[in-house]
Amino acid sequence: KEKMQVYGKPLPCSGVFDLKFSHQPIELKGKTYKEIYAVAHASGNVSIRHLHDTEPLVMIDSASDLNMCLSVDWNNRLVNDSIMLASSHHAGAFAIHTLHETRGFVTQKSPVIHRAYGMDSEVWIVACDYHIPSNLLSGGEDATLRWWDVRCGLEKPVVVDARSHDAGVCTAQVHPSNEYIYATGSYDSTIRLFDKRTLKRPLNSFDTQGGVWRLKWHPTDPHLLLAANMRDGYRILDTKDMSSAAHFVLKDGEHLGYGVDWSYIPKSTMV
Repeated sequence: KEKMQVYGKPLPCSGVFDLKFSHQPIELKGKTYKEIYAVAHASGNVSIRHLHDTEPLVMIDSASDLNMCLSVDWNNRLVNDSIMLASSHHAGAFAIHTLHETRGFVTQKSPVIHRAYGMDSEVWIVACDYHIPSNLLSGGEDATLRWWDVRCGLEKPVVVDARSHDAGVCTAQVHPSNEYIYATGSYDSTIRLFDKRTLKRPLNSFDTQGGVWRLKWHPTDPHLLLAANMRDGYRILDTKDMSSAAHFVLKDGEHLGYGVDWSYIPKSTMV
């Protein structure tokens, strides 16, 4: 029933795999921007754009040698100090882009850290820990999930989970209000909840009957988790008992559910 507002014209660019708005205003080039977002491009670049501008504010191409950029995430959902943007890439690696007051975004690239059968594995997701802005996790086609503390460098992860997932880790998100909980989605069709204090096994899981490509925690309800599950469509999970509170399936059954998000407009229930 609500009309969608379209800003400006379509912006030609290389293929887009992910897009994330910054959770808080960012000062860039001597100006404070509120409606700023990062785009993951098939070219391997990451562009920083403002909602009302046609040209990117910044084009980060220092990680383009890692091939396609598959996901991006900001670390400033709860804290706006030491702003960092993370990007994951096709060539088995990820990069962090730290915002400096005078130098703009400065990039550090990890070595190839996701491998399977002697080959580089795509890093499908990178997700920041909103409670500890220097921490992030990466998930890849090699069915592993790796925790990182960038203060310790990008050579070796703090934790490697190579046992919980039966296929590639497509998505992950740290809970925005519970510092210990995070969720993962895998190509094995399973959503898993974890506690960072007991990483040996998941707390709970839910089989969606479709590869889980995106997960998003509700902005205000700590128990609701939204999922895009390829051929299974879209679900809202109540994580109190891991039940399906709602299920949306495209009628023709031919389209795949790859992306999904909540509306952050106050008092809105829009998905």
